[in-house]
Amino acid sequence: AKGLLPNTYLEKLDINRVDEKGNLSFKTYNLSSVLNDKVTVSLQENDQIKIYSLNEVQGEQTVTISGYVSAPKTISWNKDLSLFDLIFQSVSFDELEFQAKVLTTRLDLKRYDENSGLYDLNQYSFSDLEVLKNTYLQPKDNIVLYTKSVTEDLTPTVRIIGQVKAPGEFSLSNKMYLEDLILFAGGFTEVAEKGYVSVNRLDRDLEKGTYSKLKVNDIDIDYMLGLKKTPSNPFVLENYDVVTVMAPIRAKFQPRVSVQGEVNFPRDVFLENDKTTIIELVDLAGGYTNNYNLESSFVERDSLKLYLNLSQNILNNKINLQDGDRLFIGSRLSSVSTTGAVVMPTIFNWEPGKKAKFYIKESGGKKKGGMEEKYVLQANGKTEKISFFRNPKIYPGSEIVLIPKDRKEWYDQIKDSVDKFVSIFTILTTSLTTILLITKL
Repeated sequence: AKGLLPNTYLEKLDINRVDEKGNLSFKTYNLSSVLNDKVTVSLQENDQIKIYSLNEVQGEQTVTISGYVSAPKTISWNKDLSLFDLIFQSVSFDELEFQAKVLTTRLDLKRYDENSGLYDLNQYSFSDLEVLKNTYLQPKDNIVLYTKSVTEDLTPTVRIIGQVKAPGEFSLSNKMYLEDLILFAGGFTEVAEKGYVSVNRLDRDLEKGTYSKLKVNDIDIDYMLGLKKTPSNPFVLENYDVVTVMAPIRAKFQPRVSVQGEVNFPRDVFLENDKTTIIELVDLAGGYTNNYNLESSFVERDSLKLYLNLSQNILNNKINLQDGDRLFIGSRLSSVSTTGAVVMPTIFNWEPGKKAKFYIKESGGKKKGGMEEKYVLQANGKTEKISFFRNPKIYPGSEIVLIPKDRKEWYDQIKDSVDKFVSIFTILTTSLTTILLITKL
């Protein structure tokens, strides 16, 4: 069989034998004694000889290294392998990053104690390489390297949010200025405030209940453009700093109002200011036509009428309009209608100066059977009640509603008018508030 392998276990040799009757017998010897001719073993035909390896008897003899290494590894042990040898095989020992981040003051060697079945902890240091080179490993040794991250942050970062092209988290470099971080983040957006930024610096205090301190610092554009070596007002960033780049409110906002109705050129108008006048909007739409009627005019916002009494005395007052508002200039050509508990619900051409009871009379008067309430729904969103002492003036586009006691029949007949009435009545309180605010402008 060409001799024994180097890792042969010499304390044991087994022979399995089967006789002519098929009976199995087993004998064991000391392999060293057999090889030294101290014991003679006679073999027979079909004998099976078992010679054991050290790995089979003692287990595989290995050493392991883990922690701050390229990858944890386990290798076969040999008696000439030193602690330094295993470290050198497992890391880029002279690499600058490794030397900068490894914890040089401590590395651990865990050695197995056969008596207790536990590992003994032995500490070493990179400061004495001779000791590492002369410390020879034993089977089951486990070496652990550490980084300086056990006591310090080795990957400091800063964060930038707001009006930069690529907001996010970035690695902190030595002597990193605010301007550097803005450049790393792709620079300012078009609407960014470029004169200064704010920085929140970590300042956690459990007793005071504080988290950070806010600092505001000017930005030197010339430094960002490479025209200076250092900023005029240098601000060096620290780990965990959060930089916020701001933009003015509605920086690129251009609100648009639609002007419709009795104007010569109905169109969308872009507002130049937060406040504008109705007459300015009308002029931009070519002025009034001959059929305009201010009392029937209104502003529509979010599909609801914003009540404004667009009489001559407020046309030149500046009011607040919002993007998407719709200014509708009423028309003298709009009809007047009567609905509900009248004898003949009718549509009329508007007649200047006529009041509500005139149109009710022209519709045949109220029905028999009683009536609860009478209202005028003016085209501008205003709702006025009709009573014995109150007879509101009617303007183009108005609807006169008589609500009967038998509401079910009325609902079936004029459901659309009811929906309109309920909608306008719901926003009446808001509308009246708006009137008061505009009156005070």
